[in-house]
Amino acid sequence: MKVYLASPFFNDRERAIYQKVIALLREEKDLDVFVPQEHIIPNGWDMPNHIWAENVFAVDILGIQKAD
Repeated sequence: MKVYLASPFFNDRERAIYQKVIALLREEKDLDVFVPQEHIIPNGWDMPNHIWAENVFAVDILGIQKAD
């Protein structure tokens, strides 16, 4: 099963909980977990912000579409 895992990560507590959830889900053999924050846009630092954002959006939409 493919999972798209999105969550708030605005403070240290939220980020810590999110990391624990990711680790627990990845222990499950039947789960393929897509974590948007882990994906890097190639050459992203060299892109204008709006182009980078369009690329991030495209990767996220693809991850959502592939999720069960």
